[in-house]
Amino acid sequence: MLTVPAHQWLWSPHDEMLHHFRRYSRSGLRSLAVSSGFRIRKLTFFNAALFPLAAAVRLSKVKQAGGSSAGTRIPPGFLNAAMTGILRAEAGLLRFTNLPVGLSLLAMLQKPQAA
Repeated sequence: MLTVPAHQWLWSPHDEMLHHFRRYSRSGLRSLAVSSGFRIRKLTFFNAALFPLAAAVRLSKVKQAGGSSAGTRIPPGFLNAAMTGILRAEAGLLRFTNLPVGLSLLAMLQKPQAA
C-alpha cells in the first residue's frame, strides 16, 4: 500500500516542506506500478473533501500571516482534529468505492507471485 501526492499542478512549498519530489497523476502512477510488475488491487484519489479549498489556496498562492506560504505550518489542534475526522469518513467510503478527485492517490498493489 502506498500514498503519494496527486496533481503536479498543485505543487507548492507545502510539498517541499514534506520532502516530496513530485506529484503524480492517476494514469502516471498506474503506468509506473504496472511497468514495475505490480498488479493493481485498488487505485483511487483520497483527501477529496479538502481538494477544492487546497486547490484554491495553492493556485492563488495565498500567504499566511508572517509571510510564509499557506500550508507550510501545522494547523491548530481543532482544525487538525476536524481534518482527521474528514479523512476517517473518506476511509470508510473507500471500502466501497473509488473517489474521482483528491489531493492524494492511494494504491494497493500486489507483488507478482514467485514461479
